[in-house]
Amino acid sequence: MGVALALVLAACASGTTLTYVGYEITGLLDQFRYAGGGRDFKVAILGNPTKAPKADFDAAVVAAMQGGNGGPTTHFTTHPGADAREGYRTVLAFSGAPAPNSRTLCQGRPDIAPVASRLYLIAAFCARDRALVHLMISLPAVDDPTDTRLAGAIGLAVKTLYPAIEPGEVRSTGSDFDP
Repeated sequence: MGVALALVLAACASGTTLTYVGYEITGLLDQFRYAGGGRDFKVAILGNPTKAPKADFDAAVVAAMQGGNGGPTTHFTTHPGADAREGYRTVLAFSGAPAPNSRTLCQGRPDIAPVASRLYLIAAFCARDRALVHLMISLPAVDDPTDTRLAGAIGLAVKTLYPAIEPGEVRSTGSDFDP
């Protein structure tokens, strides 16, 4: 909980906004445990809003994803090994314009607009061509893959796509009303 709050506060301070999140299924944690628990988890990265080579940008994005998810340990990678679950992946699109529907990430390549003053990170947890979770984050444009605003936005995306508790689930705080 503390890490998630820190990410949200850091994101707000940096001009980063989670503008939309849609949870399309119940049992999200079970899906993630099956797809990524203790194994490689495929990542597809679309676009490159920086001046760095695409390979350097992709490496920085994947590095920022590691350890950010709730639930079981996973290894986010653009080159998964044989232990990766077929059909499951995280798709991250970096665009200069918001996507009309982030669910389309799982169904094909969205249009990637050139980045001017704002960068949009559109992300989805996909099972085949279906988005189980999808979101959009807006942040100031970045031109360096090591920019802390970019890492903060990626961290917020990973925490939101793969939360520590089931979305909508309320955990007790230890009040006097606990059974």
